Amino acid sequence: MSSLIEKITLYDLLGYSIPGSILIGMAGSAYLIKNNRYQCFYDTYKDSFGYLFSALLVLGYVAGMLIAEITDIIIGACKATLDFDVKEKLKEVDYKSVEKALKKANYMTYENRLRSEEDVLKYLSSMYGDIQSDVKYNRLHNYSSSKLVCKNLAFVSFCGFIIVLSYLIQSFDLMFLPDTNVVKVVFIICGCCTSFFLFIRRWKKMYVKTQFYTVVWFIEKYNKDENG
Repeated sequence: MSSLIEKITLYDLLGYSIPGSILIGMAGSAYLIKNNRYQCFYDTYKDSFGYLFSALLVLGYVAGMLIAEITDIIIGACKATLDFDVKEKLKEVDYKSVEKALKKANYMTYENRLRSEEDVLKYLSSMYGDIQSDVKYNRLHNYSSSKLVCKNLAFVSFCGFIIVLSYLIQSFDLMFLPDTNVVKVVFIICGCCTSFFLFIRRWKKMYVKTQFYTVVWFIEKYNKDENG
């Protein structure tokens, strides 16, 4: 039970609910501020923030799942670039060891051979499914959770930039805003852009790391008798 709760916390709360809640919170706040209804909203619901927070988490979970699907579609369009990075990392792996492990696990027939990183990539999904179900290699689940969090937060950061930019476009009197407001807006834009690139950078690292360790631990699992 404790293991299940831990997985729900990492995978569901951090991966879906928090990014989704942040996105909904940003969009709702931008709407209230733009229409000068922030104070009215606070006065109306100031005694119900607990219920609102619970509803926000539930809606955030749904929004988080949609974010994950959208980002998966975007990543699918960039898969060639990502595969190139994975292939470069896989050059550190011995093909013969991968081939032996795949044959022992019955994912590959005896006649087949691995001749390049491209061939290894074809079996990654099978290796991942095998490894991630083994408790000994549960760190792979943590890597995947971290990858999900970074991916979704990168999308949220980008949406935050779009929200603020849309607000600026509709605010033709921006040049007449007090200097403090201008500074705040510029700070938010810079923060969103910086967060986006940092989360993308972190996600890419975790993506390559997950793929690489899937192969390494798969070899370890099926060739451990030979290595030991």
